[in-house]
Amino acid sequence: MKTGHRRRLGLAIIVAAALTPCCSWIGANNHSPNTLLVGPPGPPAKLPTPEIKPPAPQPKPEPPAGPEHTSVPTAKPVPGKDGYVFSPFNNKLIDVKDFKSGALVSDPRFQLSERKFFRVP
Repeated sequence: MKTGHRRRLGLAIIVAAALTPCCSWIGANNHSPNTLLVGPPGPPAKLPTPEIKPPAPQPKPEPPAGPEHTSVPTAKPVPGKDGYVFSPFNNKLIDVKDFKSGALVSDPRFQLSERKFFRVP
């Protein structure tokens, strides 16, 4: 054989190897080259499904027993004057027109450091 033929033959082998898929057995099983095969061909095996249990019911939290929840007095309405109440702390007249019934209000007669709160009737 001449040297030119050897070069051509070597070049043909390199080109054929580049064009041939590296895993020829994938094509034999009718799978695409991008499919990863794990195990024998056939239907997929069924995996056991885990048992799902509903969460246990949580006990309802009790409201905190702080002084603001247990010892807040309710003011007494002034008869004949809507929007005015008597303070439960010093029995003074307080304007509560802008507050809804049940709202927590501080008595304006006390200093900020000694604030006292009451509910609007």
